[in-house]
Amino acid sequence: MFLAADGSFPDPSSYDCFVIGSGPAGITTAVELARANRKVLLFESGNAGEGREGMLDALNAGHFSDGWWDLHSVRALGGTSRVWKGWCASLMERDFNNPAAGVRWPIARADLTPYYRRAAPILDRSPSTLDPEKPWIPGFLARPYSLLPATRFGARYFDLLRDSPAVHVALSTSVLALDANSGRSAVRGLTCLYHPGDVARQLAVRPGQSVVLAGGGIGNAVLLLQPRPDGAVPVGSESGLVGRFLMEHPHFRRTVELVLDEDLDERPLPEAFGSAGHAFVADDEQAAAHGLLGCSVVCYARSTDHPMVDYLSWKYGKPSSTTERKSGPRCRLPPAIGCS
Repeated sequence: MFLAADGSFPDPSSYDCFVIGSGPAGITTAVELARANRKVLLFESGNAGEGREGMLDALNAGHFSDGWWDLHSVRALGGTSRVWKGWCASLMERDFNNPAAGVRWPIARADLTPYYRRAAPILDRSPSTLDPEKPWIPGFLARPYSLLPATRFGARYFDLLRDSPAVHVALSTSVLALDANSGRSAVRGLTCLYHPGDVARQLAVRPGQSVVLAGGGIGNAVLLLQPRPDGAVPVGSESGLVGRFLMEHPHFRRTVELVLDEDLDERPLPEAFGSAGHAFVADDEQAAAHGLLGCSVVCYARSTDHPMVDYLSWKYGKPSSTTERKSGPRCRLPPAIGCS
């Protein structure tokens, strides 16, 4: 249920778990815990309607443009699922273990596979979207990615959260800091702020209660890096690694044009894959040889007329004129495709 609009909530000792963040991870975690007969307090720094802007007054800061923070750390029920475009692709094995690029995670892709398969239907995707790679041309794999409509978690789970006796949602309430016991082996307290009244509150975390950070890559790091009044290392940041490897996904647009002798739209997709975008990646041999990090070339636009098509058609004897079919005209040699 949604708690009182004054920011108050029942005795914290009555909960089994505190979940910080109500995006896809936070909501699904809270729902799974409730199904396991656990009582959950779910924190959301925004409300159930429009997102609250002004992420840490960071607008116009650094090298990010206006509004970047508000698009990447949405403060509202459902989190960034409210602005997700629906693109969906899983990580590959070499994203976890790629010595040539200096990548070695403590977990493998196989460790995530069971959770990927459970997550796919939650995102309204088929498990077939998890392993779409197929050989394409020497050195490259075709890797389509899902373009089905985005799942809006705030809207989808609104009624369930409103009516659930096991999940209490504290809206407009941010967790600002964590406090740990003297040995840093467990969290013993949370500092919360109810924004409309600017009211701070300390919550004790007793033994047996759990705290789940589900604020996303940015939100979790911001919380774990909050300075402590005593000048000590922030709780959860003892390793010194928090936030060091966060980055935006760099995009290079229209860096190459391809002329293909097949129509990508007619390549077979895995069963129940649904609407797809086209991309390709280097195979493992090429990735190792060139020390490539996780990257892909995304084909995003098709030109209607391109002189290179006519040249290659003449050079290799493959006609580029349209051929009438029952489904309408089709270019046997597809025109150039812009990629990013």
